[in-house]
Amino acid sequence: MTGAASRLGMQLVDRLRQGSGTEVLAVDDHPDPSGTVRTVPLESLDFAHLVVEMAPTTIVHLATIDRSDAIGSDRAREAVILGTQALFGAAERLDSLGAVVMRSEGHVYGTGNRSPLLAVESARLGGKASRHGRALRHAEQYARDLSATRGIPLAILRFAEELSATTETPLARLLRLPMVPVLMGFDPLLQFLDPDDALGALEFAMEERLDGTWNVAPRGPLYLSQVVRLAGRRAQPLPSPHLDAAHRLLARGGLLVHSQHRSLLRHGRVLDTRRLSEAGWHATRSTRDIALALRESI
Repeated sequence: MTGAASRLGMQLVDRLRQGSGTEVLAVDDHPDPSGTVRTVPLESLDFAHLVVEMAPTTIVHLATIDRSDAIGSDRAREAVILGTQALFGAAERLDSLGAVVMRSEGHVYGTGNRSPLLAVESARLGGKASRHGRALRHAEQYARDLSATRGIPLAILRFAEELSATTETPLARLLRLPMVPVLMGFDPLLQFLDPDDALGALEFAMEERLDGTWNVAPRGPLYLSQVVRLAGRRAQPLPSPHLDAAHRLLARGGLLVHSQHRSLLRHGRVLDTRRLSEAGWHATRSTRDIALALRESI
Protein backbone atom coordinates (compact mmCIF):
# COMPACT_ATOMS: atom_id res chain seq x y z
CA MET A 1 0.00 0.00 0.00
CA THR A 2 1.34 3.40 -1.01
CA GLY A 3 0.29 6.64 0.66
CA ALA A 4 -0.10 4.66 3.85
CA ALA A 5 0.86 7.57 6.14
CA SER A 6 -2.27 9.48 5.12
CA ARG A 7 -5.31 9.35 7.37
CA LEU A 8 -7.12 7.07 4.93
CA GLY A 9 -4.04 4.89 4.52
CA MET A 10 -3.49 4.44 8.26
CA GLN A 11 -7.13 3.42 8.74
CA LEU A 12 -6.99 0.90 5.92
CA VAL A 13 -3.68 -0.54 7.15
CA ASP A 14 -5.24 -1.10 10.58
CA ARG A 15 -8.27 -2.84 9.08
CA LEU A 16 -6.19 -5.08 6.84
CA ARG A 17 -3.77 -6.07 9.57
CA GLN A 18 -6.69 -7.22 11.69
CA GLY A 19 -7.39 -9.89 9.09
CA SER A 20 -5.87 -13.28 9.75
CA GLY A 21 -2.97 -14.16 7.51
CA THR A 22 -2.82 -10.71 5.91
CA GLU A 23 0.65 -9.20 5.56
CA VAL A 24 0.74 -5.52 4.63
CA LEU A 25 3.73 -3.61 3.31
CA ALA A 26 2.81 0.00 4.10
CA VAL A 27 4.98 2.68 2.46
CA ASP A 28 4.85 6.43 1.92
CA ASP A 29 7.06 9.26 0.72
CA HIS A 30 6.11 11.15 3.87
CA PRO A 31 7.25 10.12 7.35
CA ASP A 32 4.85 8.47 9.76
CA PRO A 33 5.33 9.58 13.40
CA SER A 34 3.97 6.26 14.68
CA GLY A 35 6.68 4.32 12.87
CA THR A 36 4.28 1.76 11.41
CA VAL A 37 4.75 2.96 7.82
CA ARG A 38 8.04 2.59 5.97
CA THR A 39 9.28 5.87 4.52
CA VAL A 40 10.68 5.41 1.02
CA PRO A 41 10.35 7.53 -2.17
CA LEU A 42 8.30 5.69 -4.76
CA GLU A 43 10.66 6.83 -7.55
CA SER A 44 13.69 5.22 -5.87
CA LEU A 45 15.35 1.97 -6.88
CA ASP A 46 15.10 0.86 -3.25
CA PHE A 47 11.33 0.93 -3.53
CA ALA A 48 11.34 -0.97 -6.83
CA HIS A 49 13.53 -3.67 -5.28
CA LEU A 50 11.26 -3.76 -2.23
CA VAL A 51 8.17 -4.33 -4.37
CA VAL A 52 9.79 -7.16 -6.28
CA GLU A 53 11.15 -8.73 -3.08
CA MET A 54 7.78 -8.63 -1.27
CA ALA A 55 5.90 -10.01 -4.32
CA PRO A 56 2.48 -8.64 -3.30
CA THR A 57 -0.74 -10.20 -4.50
CA THR A 58 -2.60 -6.87 -4.33
CA ILE A 59 -1.48 -3.27 -4.76
CA VAL A 60 -3.48 -0.47 -3.14
CA HIS A 61 -2.24 2.84 -4.52
CA LEU A 62 -3.27 5.78 -2.31
CA ALA A 63 -0.28 8.06 -3.02
CA THR A 64 -2.39 10.27 -5.28
CA ILE A 65 -3.31 12.88 -2.67
CA ASP A 66 -2.50 16.50 -3.48
CA ARG A 67 0.23 17.44 -1.00
CA SER A 68 0.87 20.90 -2.38
CA ASP A 69 0.63 22.41 1.10
CA ALA A 70 3.58 20.37 2.28
CA ILE A 71 5.88 20.23 -0.77
CA GLY A 72 4.62 22.81 -3.28
CA SER A 73 2.39 22.36 -6.32
CA ASP A 74 5.14 21.43 -8.80
CA ARG A 75 6.64 18.76 -6.58
CA ALA A 76 3.20 17.45 -5.60
CA ARG A 77 2.24 17.00 -9.25
CA GLU A 78 5.54 15.25 -10.00
CA ALA A 79 5.11 12.98 -6.98
CA VAL A 80 1.72 11.75 -8.23
CA ILE A 81 2.89 11.18 -11.81
CA LEU A 82 6.41 9.85 -11.24
CA GLY A 83 5.47 7.83 -8.16
CA THR A 84 2.65 6.08 -10.01
CA GLN A 85 4.84 5.46 -13.05
CA ALA A 86 7.60 3.97 -10.90
CA LEU A 87 5.19 1.84 -8.88
CA PHE A 88 3.53 0.21 -11.86
CA GLY A 89 6.84 -0.08 -13.68
CA ALA A 90 8.07 -2.24 -10.82
CA ALA A 91 4.76 -4.10 -10.71
CA GLU A 92 5.21 -5.27 -14.29
CA ARG A 93 7.88 -7.66 -12.97
CA LEU A 94 5.53 -9.32 -10.48
CA ASP A 95 4.18 -12.77 -11.24
CA SER A 96 2.31 -12.71 -7.91
CA LEU A 97 0.14 -9.67 -8.63
CA GLY A 98 -3.58 -10.43 -8.91
CA ALA A 99 -5.36 -7.09 -8.40
CA VAL A 100 -4.83 -3.33 -8.19
CA VAL A 101 -6.99 -0.77 -6.37
CA MET A 102 -6.18 2.89 -7.00
CA ARG A 103 -7.47 6.02 -5.36
CA SER A 104 -8.32 8.83 -7.79
CA GLU A 105 -10.58 11.87 -7.55
CA GLY A 106 -13.42 13.56 -9.35
CA HIS A 107 -10.98 16.30 -10.35
CA VAL A 108 -10.00 14.17 -13.37
CA TYR A 109 -13.25 15.33 -15.01
CA GLY A 110 -12.26 18.98 -14.79
CA THR A 111 -14.64 21.89 -14.27
CA GLY A 112 -15.63 24.79 -16.44
CA ASN A 113 -18.41 26.49 -18.34
CA ARG A 114 -18.52 23.68 -20.90
CA SER A 115 -18.04 20.77 -18.52
CA PRO A 116 -21.12 18.60 -17.92
CA LEU A 117 -22.50 18.95 -14.41
CA LEU A 118 -23.02 15.18 -14.10
CA ALA A 119 -19.71 13.33 -14.36
CA VAL A 120 -20.06 9.78 -15.71
CA GLU A 121 -17.24 7.23 -15.62
CA SER A 122 -17.48 6.57 -19.36
CA ALA A 123 -17.00 10.26 -20.24
CA ARG A 124 -13.95 11.22 -22.29
CA LEU A 125 -11.49 13.15 -20.13
CA GLY A 126 -10.76 15.91 -22.58
CA GLY A 127 -12.07 18.97 -20.75
CA LYS A 128 -10.19 21.59 -18.79
CA ALA A 129 -8.66 20.26 -15.58
CA SER A 130 -6.42 21.63 -12.84
CA ARG A 131 -2.77 20.63 -12.53
CA HIS A 132 -3.74 18.05 -9.93
CA GLY A 133 -6.57 16.75 -12.11
CA ARG A 134 -4.17 16.34 -15.04
CA ALA A 135 -1.69 14.53 -12.82
CA LEU A 136 -4.42 12.09 -11.81
CA ARG A 137 -5.27 11.49 -15.47
CA HIS A 138 -1.65 10.48 -16.10
CA ALA A 139 -1.66 8.27 -13.02
CA GLU A 140 -4.86 6.51 -14.09
CA GLN A 141 -3.37 5.82 -17.53
CA TYR A 142 -0.26 4.21 -16.04
CA ALA A 143 -2.52 1.93 -14.01
CA ARG A 144 -4.58 1.01 -17.08
CA ASP A 145 -1.44 0.24 -19.06
CA LEU A 146 -0.33 -2.22 -16.38
CA SER A 147 -3.79 -3.79 -16.19
CA ALA A 148 -3.98 -4.22 -19.96
CA THR A 149 -0.46 -5.64 -20.20
CA ARG A 150 -0.89 -8.13 -17.37
CA GLY A 151 -4.61 -8.80 -17.69
CA ILE A 152 -5.36 -8.19 -14.02
CA PRO A 153 -8.39 -6.49 -12.42
CA LEU A 154 -7.95 -2.77 -11.81
CA ALA A 155 -10.39 -0.73 -9.73
CA ILE A 156 -9.98 3.06 -10.05
CA LEU A 157 -12.05 4.84 -7.43
CA ARG A 158 -12.79 8.48 -8.22
CA PHE A 159 -13.66 10.07 -4.89
CA ALA A 160 -15.72 13.18 -4.32
CA GLU A 161 -14.11 15.69 -1.95
CA GLU A 162 -13.68 14.19 1.50
CA LEU A 163 -15.16 16.31 4.26
CA SER A 164 -15.92 15.95 7.95
CA ALA A 165 -15.70 18.01 11.12
CA THR A 166 -12.10 16.83 11.58
CA THR A 167 -10.85 16.63 7.97
CA GLU A 168 -7.70 18.72 7.56
CA THR A 169 -7.71 19.70 3.90
CA PRO A 170 -7.65 23.26 2.53
CA LEU A 171 -11.25 22.98 1.31
CA ALA A 172 -12.42 21.61 4.66
CA ARG A 173 -10.70 24.45 6.52
CA LEU A 174 -12.26 26.98 4.13
CA LEU A 175 -15.78 25.63 4.73
CA ARG A 176 -15.22 25.71 8.50
CA LEU A 177 -14.51 29.45 8.48
CA PRO A 178 -17.21 31.52 10.24
CA MET A 179 -17.55 33.59 7.04
CA VAL A 180 -17.00 31.62 3.81
CA PRO A 181 -15.97 33.73 0.80
CA VAL A 182 -17.86 32.63 -2.34
CA LEU A 183 -18.08 33.93 -5.89
CA MET A 184 -20.93 36.37 -6.40
CA GLY A 185 -23.59 35.06 -8.77
CA PHE A 186 -22.54 31.39 -8.53
CA ASP A 187 -24.14 28.67 -6.42
CA PRO A 188 -22.78 25.31 -7.62
CA LEU A 189 -24.06 21.83 -6.87
CA LEU A 190 -21.61 19.81 -4.76
CA GLN A 191 -21.11 16.42 -3.14
CA PHE A 192 -18.93 15.61 -0.16
CA LEU A 193 -17.74 12.19 0.94
CA ASP A 194 -17.34 11.19 4.56
CA PRO A 195 -13.84 9.74 5.26
CA ASP A 196 -15.37 6.59 6.77
CA ASP A 197 -17.28 6.04 3.53
CA ALA A 198 -14.06 6.52 1.55
CA LEU A 199 -12.54 3.75 3.66
CA GLY A 200 -15.60 1.56 3.16
CA ALA A 201 -15.46 2.00 -0.60
CA LEU A 202 -11.82 0.87 -0.69
CA GLU A 203 -12.62 -2.20 1.39
CA PHE A 204 -15.59 -3.00 -0.85
CA ALA A 205 -13.43 -2.69 -3.98
CA MET A 206 -10.90 -5.12 -2.52
CA GLU A 207 -13.43 -7.62 -1.22
CA GLU A 208 -15.49 -7.66 -4.41
CA ARG A 209 -12.44 -7.48 -6.72
CA LEU A 210 -13.99 -4.61 -8.65
CA ASP A 211 -12.68 -3.98 -12.13
CA GLY A 212 -13.02 -0.69 -14.00
CA THR A 213 -13.61 2.94 -13.01
CA TRP A 214 -16.03 3.84 -10.25
CA ASN A 215 -17.34 7.17 -8.96
CA VAL A 216 -17.55 7.28 -5.16
CA ALA A 217 -19.90 9.85 -3.63
CA PRO A 218 -23.18 10.03 -1.73
CA ARG A 219 -26.44 10.68 -3.49
CA GLY A 220 -28.28 13.95 -2.99
CA PRO A 221 -25.96 16.85 -3.91
CA LEU A 222 -26.52 20.26 -2.35
CA TYR A 223 -25.95 23.79 -3.50
CA LEU A 224 -22.96 25.52 -1.93
CA SER A 225 -25.28 28.00 -0.21
CA GLN A 226 -27.14 25.09 1.41
CA VAL A 227 -23.91 23.47 2.61
CA VAL A 228 -22.72 26.73 4.17
CA ARG A 229 -26.08 27.39 5.84
CA LEU A 230 -26.48 23.86 7.20
CA ALA A 231 -22.92 24.03 8.53
CA GLY A 232 -23.87 27.07 10.59
CA ARG A 233 -21.61 29.40 8.63
CA ARG A 234 -22.33 32.49 6.58
CA ALA A 235 -21.50 32.95 2.92
CA GLN A 236 -19.84 36.19 1.84
CA PRO A 237 -20.45 36.68 -1.90
CA LEU A 238 -17.59 38.57 -3.56
CA PRO A 239 -16.90 39.65 -7.14
CA SER A 240 -14.07 37.75 -8.79
CA PRO A 241 -11.25 40.28 -8.12
CA HIS A 242 -12.24 40.59 -4.46
CA LEU A 243 -12.53 36.81 -4.09
CA ASP A 244 -9.02 36.41 -5.51
CA ALA A 245 -7.80 38.97 -2.97
CA ALA A 246 -9.53 37.04 -0.17
CA HIS A 247 -7.84 33.83 -1.28
CA ARG A 248 -4.45 35.58 -1.28
CA LEU A 249 -5.11 36.86 2.23
CA LEU A 250 -6.07 33.38 3.41
CA ALA A 251 -2.90 31.97 1.80
CA ARG A 252 -0.77 34.40 3.79
CA GLY A 253 -2.50 33.05 6.88
CA GLY A 254 -1.66 29.47 5.92
CA LEU A 255 -4.86 28.43 4.12
CA LEU A 256 -4.02 27.92 0.46
CA VAL A 257 -7.15 27.33 -1.64
CA HIS A 258 -5.94 25.19 -4.53
CA SER A 259 -6.98 25.85 -8.12
CA GLN A 260 -9.09 22.67 -8.33
CA HIS A 261 -11.09 23.81 -5.31
CA ARG A 262 -11.53 27.38 -6.58
CA SER A 263 -12.90 25.93 -9.81
CA LEU A 264 -15.10 23.44 -7.97
CA LEU A 265 -16.64 26.19 -5.83
CA ARG A 266 -17.39 28.18 -8.98
CA HIS A 267 -18.79 25.54 -11.34
CA GLY A 268 -19.58 22.54 -9.10
CA ARG A 269 -19.55 18.86 -10.00
CA VAL A 270 -21.84 15.88 -9.36
CA LEU A 271 -20.48 12.34 -9.70
CA ASP A 272 -22.85 9.78 -11.20
CA THR A 273 -22.75 6.90 -8.69
CA ARG A 274 -25.29 4.57 -10.31
CA ARG A 275 -22.63 2.08 -11.36
CA LEU A 276 -21.26 1.59 -7.85
CA SER A 277 -24.77 1.49 -6.41
CA GLU A 278 -25.69 -1.31 -8.79
CA ALA A 279 -22.57 -3.19 -7.63
CA GLY A 280 -23.92 -3.03 -4.07
CA TRP A 281 -22.14 -0.14 -2.35
CA HIS A 282 -23.80 2.99 -0.98
CA ALA A 283 -22.44 5.84 1.13
CA THR A 284 -23.78 5.83 4.68
CA ARG A 285 -23.66 9.62 5.12
CA SER A 286 -25.15 12.16 2.76
CA THR A 287 -23.75 15.59 1.93
CA ARG A 288 -26.49 17.00 4.15
CA ASP A 289 -25.36 14.79 7.06
CA ILE A 290 -21.78 15.98 6.61
CA ALA A 291 -22.80 19.65 6.48
CA LEU A 292 -24.81 19.27 9.68
CA ALA A 293 -21.81 17.62 11.36
CA LEU A 294 -19.81 20.75 10.57
CA ARG A 295 -22.39 22.78 12.51
CA GLU A 296 -21.77 20.60 15.56
CA SER A 297 -18.04 21.40 15.39
CA ILE A 298 -18.57 25.14 15.93
